[in-house]
Amino acid sequence: MNETLLARLQAVDPTILTGVVRQDQRSASMEIVEWSVRRLSDKGIANPDGLWLVSGRGQVDGDTRSWSVVVKIIRRPDSEVAPTDLSYWKREFLVAQSGLLADLPGPVLAPRFYLVNETEDSIWLWMEHLQSASNHEWTIDDYAFASRQLGRWNGCYLAGTPTPDYPWLAVDHCQSWIGQGDPAEAWKDPRVAMNFSDTDRSRHMEFSADRESFIDILKRLPQVFSHFDYQRRNLFLHEVNGAFKTVYAIDWAICGHGAIGSDLCALILTSIIVFELPFVFFNELEAAVNQAYLDGLRDAGWQGPAELARLGYLAYSSLWFTLIFPRGVAWWSADEQQAFAMQQFGLAGDELMKAYAIMFPALLDRVDEARNLINHSSDYFARYELYMPSQ
Repeated sequence: MNETLLARLQAVDPTILTGVVRQDQRSASMEIVEWSVRRLSDKGIANPDGLWLVSGRGQVDGDTRSWSVVVKIIRRPDSEVAPTDLSYWKREFLVAQSGLLADLPGPVLAPRFYLVNETEDSIWLWMEHLQSASNHEWTIDDYAFASRQLGRWNGCYLAGTPTPDYPWLAVDHCQSWIGQGDPAEAWKDPRVAMNFSDTDRSRHMEFSADRESFIDILKRLPQVFSHFDYQRRNLFLHEVNGAFKTVYAIDWAICGHGAIGSDLCALILTSIIVFELPFVFFNELEAAVNQAYLDGLRDAGWQGPAELARLGYLAYSSLWFTLIFPRGVAWWSADEQQAFAMQQFGLAGDELMKAYAIMFPALLDRVDEARNLINHSSDYFARYELYMPSQ
């Protein structure tokens, strides 16, 4: 597949490429002198072969400058689902066509899209090449900064900005996600049974039986337009004069409507689970990110109960990760997935299984906290109703 895509990219119409580069460079007269193509990243779990960098040099009024743009290629699936489904394959294509991301109300920004086109077997998205402001590994402060910007963005929709209304935005993310298999099946895997405790299994099965209350609370919480994959690998900090000023987010393939706090699941748990930050920092990361998100909501003018934002994060995370966690661990630890797991995480097989087994009790603790908040949610909603008329 890589060689086929590379050949197709190398054979792209020069007129098309020139048009893209002129948009990127904001120059109507730039002429391409030379260019090449290479794979940009193999870290996309859902689309590891689809991200490419096209770069080269061009001339404007006798001056030569370098340029680079990204091409994201999304393959057509064997069968299609409803446009509101989590895995609808055309969503990012339609997002780019709509211009939705050019008018986001908060400080979270998206790359510029230059050209989107559909072929017989795929969709091609030509877009801005974003690069990190610095090469250092993210600190807790960096995650907190990204979270506060997220809160400011989400908070706009809770303080009067209308949420986007497109028929292809994703809804009911967790129902679609957990409906792809029986969570209990993973306990039949002998490796899961050996590495996860009986207590873990009992707590997990109790949650599985109680999942509907978590699904229900996500529908009742204040709703915002969200990215839903707002994790470290998809974020770039934008630096001006040595200070971080905003966040750019890529990969809007599952964006849509959902509960306040849901985006924190990716920022905290996905970043931990793909080993962008060691698990030993989980509690510190979670505390900093949750507080920063609340601060961002307050910056935007939302004064609702903090417990509602915390509940959105916990309920979404419990359904998105904890419910399917044993099943996911079994899949990633299988012999046939070792090369892919090593590519994505730097761990594979038994080593990966053991690393995930250490995390699981902490995830189950968050389920217990979410359940406690759900049991007292009537108090939080009553306080929220008191606040609403003053908005």
